[in-house]
Amino acid sequence: MLRICGIAALGGILFGYLSSQFHGAFPMWIFAICCLFSYWFICRFVPETKGVALEHMEEAMLAKRSKTSLSEPVPALPSESK
Repeated sequence: MLRICGIAALGGILFGYLSSQFHGAFPMWIFAICCLFSYWFICRFVPETKGVALEHMEEAMLAKRSKTSLSEPVPALPSESK
């Protein structure tokens, strides 16, 4: 939690500095590029966990990391709609 707050504070300080030193749009472009990189990173390295049981989550993450298939199909959670 402390790490997240520190990163947020650093972002606020950096944005203020960049706004005062450069044109107003420059910091927005920097942060837009950071957002695009974050989107790519999440799509590339973070597996989808919707419908995956908690017991199988670690196996799914390790399979995504090593780019191998799961040893057995991951069972989906039962639907709670009636």
